[in-house]
Amino acid sequence: MVKRMLCLVIGGIMAIALHREDPLSRHETRLLHGEPQTSFVAPLTWLSSPDIRLQRLQPGVSTQVAAAVRVSQQNHLTLGILTTDPSEYGTEKWSPTQDYLNQALDGYSFSLVGLNFEDLHYAVASSTVDFIVAEPGFYASAASQHTVQNLATLRKQIDEEAYTVLGGVIICGGDRHDIQTLQNLTGKSFAGVDETSLEGWQIAWREFVDNGIDPYHDLESLTFLKQETSVVDAVMAGDVDAGLVRADTLHRLLTTGYLQPSALKVIHLNAYSDLPIPVSTRLYPEWAFAALSHIPPQLSQEVTVALLSMESTDPAAQSLNAEGWAIPADYQAVRDVLKQLYVFPFQSVDSFDLKAVMWHYKRWIVTALGLLVMGTITIYIQRREITKRIRSELKLQQSQSELTQRKVQLESAVAKLQNTQAQLIQTEKMSSLGQLMAGIAHEINNPVNFIHGNINYASRYVEDLLLLLEAYRTSYAVVPDSIQELEDEVDVSFLISDLPKLLKSMHVGSERIREIVQSLQVFSRSDEADLKTVDIHQGINSTLMILGGRLKPKPDYPGIDVIQNYGNLPNIECYAGQLNQVFMNILSNAIDALEEAFQRSLHENLNGSMATVQHRPRVPTIWVSTDVTSRNFAQIRIKNNGPSISPETQRKLFNPFFTTKPVGKGTGLGLSISYQIIAERHGGYLRCTSDPGEGVEFIIEIPIQRTSSRRAPEAQSSTEQSSLSTIKC
Repeated sequence: MVKRMLCLVIGGIMAIALHREDPLSRHETRLLHGEPQTSFVAPLTWLSSPDIRLQRLQPGVSTQVAAAVRVSQQNHLTLGILTTDPSEYGTEKWSPTQDYLNQALDGYSFSLVGLNFEDLHYAVASSTVDFIVAEPGFYASAASQHTVQNLATLRKQIDEEAYTVLGGVIICGGDRHDIQTLQNLTGKSFAGVDETSLEGWQIAWREFVDNGIDPYHDLESLTFLKQETSVVDAVMAGDVDAGLVRADTLHRLLTTGYLQPSALKVIHLNAYSDLPIPVSTRLYPEWAFAALSHIPPQLSQEVTVALLSMESTDPAAQSLNAEGWAIPADYQAVRDVLKQLYVFPFQSVDSFDLKAVMWHYKRWIVTALGLLVMGTITIYIQRREITKRIRSELKLQQSQSELTQRKVQLESAVAKLQNTQAQLIQTEKMSSLGQLMAGIAHEINNPVNFIHGNINYASRYVEDLLLLLEAYRTSYAVVPDSIQELEDEVDVSFLISDLPKLLKSMHVGSERIREIVQSLQVFSRSDEADLKTVDIHQGINSTLMILGGRLKPKPDYPGIDVIQNYGNLPNIECYAGQLNQVFMNILSNAIDALEEAFQRSLHENLNGSMATVQHRPRVPTIWVSTDVTSRNFAQIRIKNNGPSISPETQRKLFNPFFTTKPVGKGTGLGLSISYQIIAERHGGYLRCTSDPGEGVEFIIEIPIQRTSSRRAPEAQSSTEQSSLSTIKC
């Protein structure tokens, strides 16, 4: 009873005290949107902490409840993307991430919406979006105002390594000898990307401030061009003296040939940077993927697992030039920058007079002291209850975190176990097959060589005997009746003409058997070291020779045309036997698909009374071509004109144990092992493209010369291999 009365008294006093107009309202709009304050602000604004000032943007309970109901009933989620270009083009690179989440989360569908800094803040405050993807400055400001849970931090790819930090480079023209340090930029023009962006301006602003430079007063001009390439172009053209872009962006422009190394130079290098590229600023966490407070914990966990499971070869990661997503980073360094620069949501005022404030608000100070005394009493009374609640919440959060971590570890262990199982099965299968083929080739080789080598002698001996027989027939005009009868019975004339043809056919047959044996030996590679320089064309030809029986025409099947277009490939350093397995898997799948498609097409035409010349099924064809790429990789392209593959199937194409064949006709291991052979053993790439009506094409790229600096991609877990190929949809 005493506590209730005390709370009523405190509430009444606060209501009376705050009934007057709040001086904050006159400045609230400018403070919330980060506009610079140039005039004196009412002292009460200064006395209010940033958290108190920004509570007005917190969504109400009814708004959060309505958003939670919308998610649970419609299962439709909105992903807000921070961008300077809110159009569809501005969010294009995030579309693969939308597709990835739609596939990873059954029962939910995602839609993208691109918003600028101000609109995305309003969307978060009103709970009109469910998840946000934003640069670190926006996330830090949003997290200081709302209950926003960070799920993952972006892992950017730089020189085949992944980093969860970013930095900026301050660049100027390569011929600007008058600019060597930040101090040399005083009185010169400067360009950034976006004034409200940490990575687009504020990280450079902090470096200016730490070096005693006020960029808003000491620079001749300060412009913001919205695009990083626009900043680079402006510096190269001399429109501005210097500019700021992300360090990895400049590195990418240099590696792709967009820039020449001598065209620009970097100033104010950070000697303590962990990045392998030049950096002018401190390092800060990368972009954040966060969930709003109305998202259920279970759904947040599922999204987190999906993001952490994303592979570097997935289109969603490649479109962002990233390796995927990592566990949430610490964004305290970002908040420190915003506080140091007094930008949203940590604004300050230009001047303050303590004596004037105390005199103007003397009544409020006395009231505040009274409230402080009563509040202290109230806090003391309820301290035990609050402490218990806090401890319970901390234990609950710790339990949830441990469960999430265990779930991720369990899924990773299951994926590794499944992947290992697939490797063991296929390794044993191909090892047995290779030994069997090598044994058969060895056993057949000796008798075939014996037959082939003696056919020539047999031919000469028969020719000599026929000459002798002809000489007898010429020398003896009168032949005894018994010999004449025997000559007529055996038809000597036909035997003389047919026996050489018979021996010639036997010679051709033995030669064919020798070619097949040689193809078996080339395919199995049992007599060669694992890593060896070989002719790729020889391996392809041996595989086609072994599959020759399936390529030939049949009474109800026209056969398969194989068109070979070989380029000028040098010998490749590779694991020849394993590479032949890849050719065998891809070509066998192509033959299966062509046979099934031809039979289906023929059946449909006959049932539809359309078996005319114009509607006959097209001739099954396989194209095999080779070439050398600009990166000095050997490229092998195997294409067929069979049915195309749907995008849903393409995403699972390289998963272990996934197959579209009927039960008993496929194990689902061929393409999975083929990817591992190309990616892990050879450090190459295996891609699949399939356009509607254009068939399917597999593209293999492996380095011509293996080097110690080239590392094979890490092994992919089975649950994370849903998009191991680069798929053209």
